Amino acid sequence: HIEFKASLFSQLFSLPKARKEEERLRKKAEEVLKYMGLYHIKDQLVAGQPYGILKKIELARTLMLNPKLIILDEPAAGLNDTETLELMETVREIRERLNTTILLVEHDMKFVNNLCDRICAISFGKLLAIGSPEEIQANEEVQIAYLGKEDE
Repeated sequence: HIEFKASLFSQLFSLPKARKEEERLRKKAEEVLKYMGLYHIKDQLVAGQPYGILKKIELARTLMLNPKLIILDEPAAGLNDTETLELMETVREIRERLNTTILLVEHDMKFVNNLCDRICAISFGKLLAIGSPEEIQANEEVQIAYLGKEDE
């Protein structure tokens, strides 16, 4: 039964249309790998790669789908300063060059302030403010929620 099933699939994948699609996807994968700066490791196993590279690989996988929206949940978590800066530049470039909307959930305010043009500050499920990085930084309610209030 398995041999018969495998035979059917091998016939399907050898059709000209399937071969063209496979070639198109291979070319796109190479383009994405180059774009993400991962082409030099394309033949290496994913397992064992540094954490920062794994984050870039996940973004590359996402880009293969041509998304209009990418949701990133704490992408800077666990990264060192150099990796965080590199990821920030990569996400910015994706947003600008590929015209992709990025929805970012992140606690690293330096990362957020340097990357985002609009911020929603939320504390314990309550929306505190929506605005530019400058507006959010100046918002008293946000400052109290995130930095605490000085006793007078």
